[in-house]
Amino acid sequence: MGFPSPASDYVERRIDLNDILMPHRNNMILIETPDGFVLADKSQKAVPGDKVAFQIGEFPQLGRLFSSGIITSDGETID
Repeated sequence: MGFPSPASDYVERRIDLNDILMPHRNNMILIETPDGFVLADKSQKAVPGDKVAFQIGEFPQLGRLFSSGIITSDGETID
């Protein structure tokens, strides 16, 4: 027997990076780009100004969405 630990009042849940990085796990995809990896959430609606992942042919890329198109990280514009 004995006394319960006073520290048991301060026990917190462990941090799970999956909960932080992937809030919608069923809608997440992993994309490999020339610069590394990107986790993209397909359930989010992109609005102008957002950074987006897209693929042209076999080449996945990142860019910023604007109302006139996408500007890639290389500075090219895609309409």
